Amino acid sequence: MNNITQLSPVKIRSHHAFQAQHKKPNSNDSLLHRGDFLYRMGDKLTGIYLVNAGAIKLFRITETGDEHITAFLMPGDIVGLDALEDGYSRSTAVALDTTCVTLITIENVLKGSGGISSAELIQRMGSTLNRDNDLIMILSQRTAERRLAWFLVEFSDRLATRGISPAEFTLPMSRTDLAVFLGLALETVCRELARFRESGLIDINRRRFYLLDIEGLRQTSNGYDEILPKTATCAVKRTAVGGYA
Repeated sequence: MNNITQLSPVKIRSHHAFQAQHKKPNSNDSLLHRGDFLYRMGDKLTGIYLVNAGAIKLFRITETGDEHITAFLMPGDIVGLDALEDGYSRSTAVALDTTCVTLITIENVLKGSGGISSAELIQRMGSTLNRDNDLIMILSQRTAERRLAWFLVEFSDRLATRGISPAEFTLPMSRTDLAVFLGLALETVCRELARFRESGLIDINRRRFYLLDIEGLRQTSNGYDEILPKTATCAVKRTAVGGYA
């Protein structure tokens, strides 16, 4: 692991803080700052990681050198599942914010100890699998408008399950990362966010998002996109929408 600080007994504060997961730090807890790598593709891992606070970006580098983002992980999510087959990671994990993670060794995974029960681990692995399947379907079938609406709704729903406001939140990822994750051009993300804003579905202040009509976004995600005007353009130059970059 690179640039990781062993966690001292202090409370981690983050806009994604998952209070239900906060616990006293132990020797398996680590603190990462924005841009720190938890592990890199090809590293040998000794276990999986539970995200307690912050946010993690999971990505792979393609043969052409492009970055392919596979997931944004939040408090309560598990990182490192792709190394369970042979112990070697297939992806790179980097912190998007001040992030606290707990290492659960393979031995403890098998024992069902280390801070998470076997039943809970299976449930979270199932949730990760379902989310991955949803993403595959989204990217293969849906328009740019529906992809972005799906992302905002899915992100909101994940916050709601963690007891965090689903209607007002700060996105930890950049607009560039969001575009790469959804398989869209930066200009497309800018345009669709502007349309959502003009249609009264959302408001944006830098990276702070306000979902004014979650059900409207959900309908758009499901294909009821006739409700949105098709003429909206980016409201603030090419580089930002409401300061979000």
